[in-house]
Amino acid sequence: MPSWDGTPIDVNVGFPDSSEFGDGPYPMATYFHGFGGGKEGLNGDLQRFLDQGIAVFSMTERGFRFSCGQSNAITALDADTAGACDDGFIHLMDTRYEVRDAQYLVSLLADEDVILPKKVGSVGASYGGAKPVNQVEVKTQVCPYSEPSGGPYTAPNWAAMSKGELLLKDTGSHVIESDAGSNDNAVSFSTLNPGCTQVAEDHEPGTVEFDFGTVPAGGLTLMGAPTMIADVSVANGAESQIAARLLEISTDGLERIIARGLYRPDASGAQVIQLHGNAYKFEQGTKIRLQLLPKDGLPGVPLGSYARPSNDQRDVTIKNAEIRLPVKEAPGAAGGMVTTTSPKILPAGAELAGDYSGVGSIPISEWNRVDLPTDIGLISVKGPLRAKGKSVKVKISCAAKYDECKPGKSKTVAIKMNNKARKLFRNHLVGPKGGPKRRVKGVKKLRVQVAIYSGKNRAGLKTVIKRVGRVK
Repeated sequence: MPSWDGTPIDVNVGFPDSSEFGDGPYPMATYFHGFGGGKEGLNGDLQRFLDQGIAVFSMTERGFRFSCGQSNAITALDADTAGACDDGFIHLMDTRYEVRDAQYLVSLLADEDVILPKKVGSVGASYGGAKPVNQVEVKTQVCPYSEPSGGPYTAPNWAAMSKGELLLKDTGSHVIESDAGSNDNAVSFSTLNPGCTQVAEDHEPGTVEFDFGTVPAGGLTLMGAPTMIADVSVANGAESQIAARLLEISTDGLERIIARGLYRPDASGAQVIQLHGNAYKFEQGTKIRLQLLPKDGLPGVPLGSYARPSNDQRDVTIKNAEIRLPVKEAPGAAGGMVTTTSPKILPAGAELAGDYSGVGSIPISEWNRVDLPTDIGLISVKGPLRAKGKSVKVKISCAAKYDECKPGKSKTVAIKMNNKARKLFRNHLVGPKGGPKRRVKGVKKLRVQVAIYSGKNRAGLKTVIKRVGRVK
């Protein structure tokens, strides 16, 4: 089945017996394999879900077996569609590839109205355990394992699970040196060792560190995927890598990995780097640190590594870093360390997931330009905005005569919405052509940024679009 970028993915999809459970749509269980494995057969573990009236989905991750993993598969797939497997290599559960594959393929079933999009669960082991899910119930990781986990915490989705975030901004320029990183630490933190493993705090020379400081009374609970947005540059682009570790530094000077991830960067530009998610409580007095390295393993030692180092690692420059940690605590908690969740930064071509509509988004082209003046001499932007019909209305005021805007007066300007924007706000029906439909409610409000231009001058503000009437 072609994925979002055309890469062929080998999938199995099964539906319950309609004579027993009706014609659907059904809830769905998605089942993901470990590293080196393949999709689950319909007569295996998937059958227990089918017997309970739950549809099933399993896929072979890109780069494995018949998803562009075996030479005979690559030859056959490329013969059918030239270049089909050009991006079919393993991306190590990258959110932009393997995770997006699953989201896209399952969304096709939701669009056909054969599954319930708000009732999709996930089962995965090892490599396959990294897939994110909605309708979440979370227990925290604890150390030692003999201690009871925190929770369970429940929420309809990850957006609701994390109420606030820790935000750290660093406007400096830092270099991840190509030969940096401790081999001893890499072995200690390999996935063969327990997840609670600690080593002595180590400011590894040549690596880059960002410190959030000491956790205050009451602690802080990570709840989701740590994210860094930064200007990144490296001479050979994705031939190099960035290894990221979120560390807890204990009161007795030991460090432990709480979350980690690998990223193959573009040669230059603003980029979004996301670690795998976790739920973990940082206790009072501990410290939180993000560490960036050129590797998280040893060449030729796969069992003593988290991941294989690059064959041609170069120095990587990080500028204007912005690190965000989603937390369970609400804004204002921890003596003000917890802030309101920031709008998501969307890479080119990405769309905001519906569950985050209340959070809002900013295209990466606009990132790091968000602290704008609200005027550019002649024009000031006033909020909030109101959506109705086919347009959004925004109020502006002028300090001097400017076209039809009179000095000291306000003027309301209508901005036309495109089809995607109107669909987001209006109630609409979804379902297969000629089949049963169900109604999806449009959002009532959306956090946005408005920008206006006058030559090279630019102004804007963060505000909210409110739906005040029927959107057509």
